[in-house]
Parts: sequence; C-alpha cells; structure tokens
Amino acid sequence: MSICVFWGLVFAVEARARESFVLMEASEAVDFLEWKRDMARAGLIVRHAFPPAGGLVAFPEEDLGRIRLALPPGAVFHEGEPGPEALERLQATDAGRALLAAYLSLTRSEAPPAGDLPPGLPLDRDALAPPEPPGRAPLAACGATALKRTTSEYLLGGISVNIILPESNGSLDASTENWDSGRENTVVGEIVEGMNDLAGYFAARGLASSLQPTFSYHPYYGRTNAAAQTAYEPISRSADPNNDPGAGEGLWVREILGNLGYSPLLSKWDMGYEFNGDTRLSDGTDWAFTVFVADSYNDSDGLFADSRFAYAWLSGPYVIMTYDNDGWNISRMNEVTRHETCHIFHALDEYASSGCTCSQVSGYVNYANQNCNRSCLINQNCIMNEASRQTGMCAYTAGQIGWGDADSDGIPDPVDIAPDTSFTAYTPNPTRSGHLLLTGSGFVVARTSQSVYGYGCDVNILDVAGVSWRVNGGSWQAALPIDGYFDGPSEAFYFNASLAPGIHVFEAVSADSLGQPDASAASTSVQVLGLPGVPDGTGPGAAMQCAKLDPSGSSIQIQWDQATCNPPGNHLVAGYGSGLPASYGGIYVPGLPTSYCNLGTTGTVVLPIPFDPSTDPTRFIWWVMVPDGGPGEPWVEGSWGKNSGALERSGPGAYGASGLCLASDKDTGVACGH
Repeated sequence: MSICVFWGLVFAVEARARESFVLMEASEAVDFLEWKRDMARAGLIVRHAFPPAGGLVAFPEEDLGRIRLALPPGAVFHEGEPGPEALERLQATDAGRALLAAYLSLTRSEAPPAGDLPPGLPLDRDALAPPEPPGRAPLAACGATALKRTTSEYLLGGISVNIILPESNGSLDASTENWDSGRENTVVGEIVEGMNDLAGYFAARGLASSLQPTFSYHPYYGRTNAAAQTAYEPISRSADPNNDPGAGEGLWVREILGNLGYSPLLSKWDMGYEFNGDTRLSDGTDWAFTVFVADSYNDSDGLFADSRFAYAWLSGPYVIMTYDNDGWNISRMNEVTRHETCHIFHALDEYASSGCTCSQVSGYVNYANQNCNRSCLINQNCIMNEASRQTGMCAYTAGQIGWGDADSDGIPDPVDIAPDTSFTAYTPNPTRSGHLLLTGSGFVVARTSQSVYGYGCDVNILDVAGVSWRVNGGSWQAALPIDGYFDGPSEAFYFNASLAPGIHVFEAVSADSLGQPDASAASTSVQVLGLPGVPDGTGPGAAMQCAKLDPSGSSIQIQWDQATCNPPGNHLVAGYGSGLPASYGGIYVPGLPTSYCNLGTTGTVVLPIPFDPSTDPTRFIWWVMVPDGGPGEPWVEGSWGKNSGALERSGPGAYGASGLCLASDKDTGVACGH
C-alpha cells in the first residue's frame, strides 16, 4: 500500500537521556499493520505502538531535522503539544488515551527523585515456574498449538503487551477499589517507561540494531471495558499464584480471560498463552505477554493478602503487579516492570535471598546465573538483584533473555545460525528445452531451544532477505521471490536460464535479514539434450511440402515425412502474418489466436487461410516443428523456416538443430515458407 494513503499528526518533546519521541497519529482509513510498514519504509521505526491510534518513534535529539525530511507524504509535523482537535481524537479511545499517556510519560523533563520514597521489599519471590505443559518439546513435537503458545523465548524483535486493569463489580467480593482515568494513564506510562528502559539497555550492548525490541500495547480498562471486570476484588485476596484456580489470582485471571473468549477447560497458563498468541498474530509481532495490575490505591500496604505484590511466570504468560507495589510506589512501577519482564523472557533472580545459585541456567540459549549474589563469578549492579534500582544489566542476565553474543559478531545467540536453501527437482531431466525455469526455497533455521521453561519450541524470528544463484561457477545473480517479496521465514524463489546443450550445475545461497548467508550452497544439475532434428528430410520418405487445395487460396495442405525426421513429442505450429521470430530459438506459445498449434504428428494437416498469397505477396504462411519439452516448459523452435522477407532460417549447426536431417534434404523450393 502506498505511503501517501495515510496522514499523521506529529509532535516532539525532548525526553530524558536526550532522546526525542515523535508522536504519530494513524489514519483510520489505513490498516494499522500497513501503517507501520509504511512508516518503516520511510525509515521511521515505531518503538511503542498503540493499535489503531498510532505510535511513538524515538530519535536522538540531533536527528529531529532528519525526521522532518523522512516523514511520509501527508504527515503533519508539530513541534509543540497537539492542538485541541488532536487531543480530542486521542482521548476518545482507550488506545489513543494510552498513546498520549505514554508520550507524556516518556517526555517528562526529569525522572522522579530517587530518595524520597521508602524502599520496597526485595523482588525475590517473584520468578515462578509454570507447570510443564503436556506438549513440551522434545517429549512431543512442537505442533501449531505449541508454537502458538511459545510466546516469550527471547527479548528481541516485536513484542505485544496486553495491559489489563481489573475492576471489581462487587457481585462476590466487596468492591473497595475503583480505577480512575488519571491513574490508568499513570500505569500505562510507567509500564511503557519500563519497556523503553529495556530497549535502551539493548541499544547499549552494540548488537544488531534491527533486533532492538519494539512494543505494541493493548489497554483493557475494567472501569469501561466489561471484559476486564470481575466478581472478585483482587487486592483483598491472596495472590496464591501456584494454584489453579486456587483462592486468589487464578479466580479473577480466569474470569477475565474467559470474558475475552478463552476456554475454562484450559489451565490459567494456557488460557494466557492462547490470549497472547492471538495478540501476537493480530499485531504481526514476534512475542506477546500480559500485565495484570491490581488496584491497591485504597489498600494500606499495596500487598495481596499473602504479602505478594509483584511476580511473573518464567516464559510467560503474564505478570501480576499491584498499583503501588509495596514501597516501590507507583512512580517506580517502571523499575518493577522491567524486572518482571525479564522474568517473562527467562531471566532468573540474583538476590541472595531468592535462593539463587551460581549453577542455575536459563534462557533459550542457556546462561548460568553467575551474577547471583552468592560468591559467583561476578557481582555487578543489575536489574535482577539487590541493585534493581540501578540501570545496569549484567552479561548473564543479558544472556538469559537472548542478548548473549558468544562469538562477539554482533548477532544475538538465539538467531546466530545460518539459513538454508534447497532446489525443487527440475523435470523432465534430461530436457530438450534450453529455456529453464528453476525454483527452490530459502528458509531460516531455528537454533535448538535450551529453554527450561514453557513449551521449549525451536523458534527463529528472522526472515529470508534474498537468494542468489549461479550456473557452472559463473557470477552470482539475484533470484526472484515467487510471492513478490522476500519477507518471511520461508520464501520460494525462481529464476530463468537459457542454456546450450550439456550438463549444467546450478547453485543457490540464501541470506537472512541480518545478512547471514547459507553456510553451503544448494546445488542441482540439469542436462539439456538440445533440440530435435529438422523434420524436413527426404531420406526414405518425401520432402515436406505445402500446396493450395483450391484456386482461391483459401486453404493449404501441409505434408511432411514423419518416418525418419519426426521424433516423438514434436508438434507442427503454423500461422499467418508476422512470421517466425527474428532469430533461431524463439519461443512459441501454444494457443495463440492467429496460430494453429499442437496439430499433432499425423503427417498431414489442412490449414485454412484468409488471404490469397498470389494476390497479396506481403502475406504468407509459416510453420515450424516444435518439441514439446514437458509440462510447464515453453515450446521452442526446433527447425527452420522462412521469415517475412523469404530469408531462409537455420538452426545453430550446419544441419539445423541437431543434424538428424541433412541440409541437402531441405526442401528449398517451397515458396510459402517452412
């Protein structure tokens, strides 16, 4: 879809760390995924998207001039805050209101002071292991269901985030908490800040920039959305996370996921995985998880009844937090969010009080927990240990969430694997046609998962970006995608080659979206036999001839000797007017409206003509014997004839195509062409 079919409202304010965010409002007339793709084609990556309202693009301050030039046609750039009309549009929908809240949160001039709040409890009982699913690999193959539920293997690429703020309707538990729009906006802003922090940590590691995490958010406000309403008051109950349904979050999480359409016959974890999988498919992202925030504004300590306040399931499907998270307070929800998100993507706690050990391993590519504060290899500030309020991330946490780079090539470990290529076997082989259409497939290869948690499916989020081919060791050329684009994990390709008789060796190599090439070229060979001989010999039979069957010249009869010079599979092609192609080897397409094609090999045919060659010398009849090379192959000239200037044509050799018939056998006396 053309970029020019959408419009945007844009405004920018300097944010912390000298990063500027541009807010772009998406047109309702354009599919949101198309809108994001059009933005990307203009060089504008939407780091924080809020379908269908729009998104935020991050740029260093010095690049704001460039962003003005990069804006797609029809976009409007505003240096200041949006005007009244734009604000009214944004505030009219939950997605628009969340987008505006995220923008305002990320563009605050200063972070909140660090020393004005009491410390929260350590986040050391918050990394929970879900029960092993029955479809976990390698005990069972990863089919479509398991792959759909594999929603958070490594923190790279596009990530969907469902934000659910449950609201009690008072039907079972007394309703003691009530959300308001201001606090809803604050929660969204804090969660987006936490995700933005993670994107910044990735950028600081010097890895492939195209894999920097980007996020798509979906707010579900129980205050206004019945799907996020529950008969329970979450904060008044125990969290009781390990039971399903139990007496705590299993009750209200199940109820809300059921409201959203997911079967109560599933476990609460699989209900969450299904919800996340559908969100990911709708958004076109690589991963998805859900954040539930229980309102605790009126609660005395911001804790569930069993003293929990924030936790996440290793490998997903969701995070549970309270509004003020014990002493962390709502203004530090961003710090709690980034910590819990790392758990979703397999990072382990490093608090000594968590019971961590140096030998624990986790991640799609296993990394040991060597920053655990129990005299392990290192003891660095990290968002997963006592220094959670620091902004650092140690190498072991980075490895567990998929940001390791064992060979220091700038490509994260989970996707550091070459793609593969294959050819489709050419048929028929050998072939008489020298005009070949070769096909095959390029596909990314998934590195074997080492995940301890979740379904353990092998997943690679990269795409095939191109395929190159060559023949007989010649120069490499670009193959073409059969569907028009190289943009998926598996891509069918094709190319055409015109070759002389002989055995020809073809090679093809795929490259993925990071430029990693196939480790070894795919190879196939095709033998071209050459075209059959000229079916015009006199030999033991008669020469090829044509003759009028009536004085008016309304038809001619063409006869030829099929005994010795008509190999099986040949067809006579005859027609009027423009004559034979300009040079030997021209392609004849069966079924041309002015031609008689596939007339068979019976030795004779009567061809009606609409003119009298004796009175109209500029018009003529042509015919040629054509080998039928097989299904899908073109019919290629296999004999000689006369062109419109009555000039004789011959094959590439002295005796025509293959020399099966001598040149002396050629009937040069037939005036109407052959």
